[in-house]
Amino acid sequence: MKHMKKYLALLLTLLLLFALASCGDSSDDNSSDSGSSTSDSDTGDSGSSSDNGETKVIKIGHICDQTGTDALTGAEAAAAMEYAVEYVEEYYGYNGYTFEVIHGDAQSTSDGAGDAARQLIEQSGVDIVVGPTMIGEKAAAAAVCTDAEVPIVFYNPTPESFMETYTWLVGASGTTPQMPTVMADYIYNDLGYTKVYTLTKDDTGGTAYSDPFIANFEALGGTVVAEQYAPNDTADYAPYLVSMSGDEADALVAWTSGSAAIALWQAWYDAGLSETLPIVAFFSGAFTDSFICDALNASGRSDVVEAILGTYTPMSWAYDIETEENQQLVEAYTEDHDGTVPIGNNLVGATAQVIILIRAAVESLDASWDSSQELLDALLAQDITGPEGRTVFENGSQAATKDIYVTKVIQLEDGTYNYGLVKLYSDVLPEGLTVD
Repeated sequence: MKHMKKYLALLLTLLLLFALASCGDSSDDNSSDSGSSTSDSDTGDSGSSSDNGETKVIKIGHICDQTGTDALTGAEAAAAMEYAVEYVEEYYGYNGYTFEVIHGDAQSTSDGAGDAARQLIEQSGVDIVVGPTMIGEKAAAAAVCTDAEVPIVFYNPTPESFMETYTWLVGASGTTPQMPTVMADYIYNDLGYTKVYTLTKDDTGGTAYSDPFIANFEALGGTVVAEQYAPNDTADYAPYLVSMSGDEADALVAWTSGSAAIALWQAWYDAGLSETLPIVAFFSGAFTDSFICDALNASGRSDVVEAILGTYTPMSWAYDIETEENQQLVEAYTEDHDGTVPIGNNLVGATAQVIILIRAAVESLDASWDSSQELLDALLAQDITGPEGRTVFENGSQAATKDIYVTKVIQLEDGTYNYGLVKLYSDVLPEGLTVD
């Protein structure tokens, strides 16, 4: 692709920023699909319209974590967003306008996300805000955007309650119940597991996935033998696992993230449960991602990684979805990244899908549009198909009806870890799958 040097320079800059950044407080609730963000500078007045009929500049404010505890994944998110804009320009085209991305630093905190949204709107004059990905940061940014009446689009799952509270929010990647309710159906009807344990974070991020799973699994006829909730910073999961037995349940359904995920996987394996009590994920982000496997390998625990392979987990995108829209993206990305296949949770599919959505909304507007309300209405009127599959907003919902994929953790021939498609659940409603 024509701007590959730009991406390499951006990524190197971001990694340098991460190395120099001081560590900030972590976000209130961590429900990331993988990413956070980058950095860039303000660029003056809003460019959504032109006085002389020339090309319009649509300013997109992208909130991500350039500093603090989530800065490394933030660099991935920023690079993915930059790539998405260039990819859509080259393969879909823009008609009479261009996109400019301005990155705002959430600093891995909710307050930082709110400040970033305010700065992007008031100083940079953005037409639309995209991101962040953490629940606490999302709430803060959405509150600012709603007060300012500027559309904000999320590209990873969002709690349903946000849709009622923040009227300028577009839940482009749907809601938190979609993935766990799909997994309840898959675990019960496809895997045949009827009795499970659950284990997740003791916060709103964890319960946003466990609560809808438990409700649907029990409605199907399944039994949750015991529910366990662990603090975010749990380093030793042995006490949570000691009472679990493959004689009492078929599986452990779980989700946590980052270093806590590494601790859980190690404790589960060292307790001998990999042979009797397989883990199935509520959600994938930072729990089954490639960097978890890489970190375990680096610490000499390749035995644990071998046990993680084959773990079932829900996703909104996978590299091997066999559609024209997805294969075009995967082929372009692989060519532009020296043969490296995009990883399920590095946000390549998610950011491309949301830029395609924004492009379609702008294309649907009259050339003279200059209203944020017009843009919000156009976004919610779209029914698009992209790398993730279908995104549509039905029955006046601010949250998208989405295709959800059951995947499993795999290792590719080049040694990298990824997600392989197992089953598609088409057009899952924002409330998720429900049992009649």
